[in-house]
Amino acid sequence: MIITLLKRNFLPFIRAGLLAFDGLSMLPYLEDIARRKAGLDEKGFVEVMGLAQVFPGPLAVNMAAILGYRMRGLLGAALAIAGVCLPGLTIAGLVFFLTGSVLDEPLARKALLALKTSMVGIILGTVVSLGRKTIDSASKTAVFLGCLAFSLWVGANPAITLVLGGILGVLLLRGGEAG
Repeated sequence: MIITLLKRNFLPFIRAGLLAFDGLSMLPYLEDIARRKAGLDEKGFVEVMGLAQVFPGPLAVNMAAILGYRMRGLLGAALAIAGVCLPGLTIAGLVFFLTGSVLDEPLARKALLALKTSMVGIILGTVVSLGRKTIDSASKTAVFLGCLAFSLWVGANPAITLVLGGILGVLLLRGGEAG
């Protein structure tokens, strides 16, 4: 029972936390968990992502909590949160421990810069993939472009941009598009 619980509700989230370097790059791993373990389709995953953005805190942690809850209630949520957070906390602890020695080396700096640059590509790929699944009409495109422009030019807090997106959605989306 405990082994099955850990295999289903903890290890997949450990994998996501270990292989992703920030919340957005964790999305493909969380989508895989949503499909294989929580039984969600693309639409369900996008809904979980939208719900997770409403709550304060890191997107990946909020999504893990929601997915874990769907899979096994409060215990599943706790295991999922622990799973996505534990690798980062462990690695951060090691990095902080090694900061004075290894990270001062030019090769280590180059490697970290390459990792940061690679993450931009992973995040952009995730954004394009989610956009293809979500933005499928002119009115949804208008909501997207309005929020993008507001975010880039005004530099608003993401929560304010989400509220703006909700308002634009109420005003622009037709009944069939909202479902």
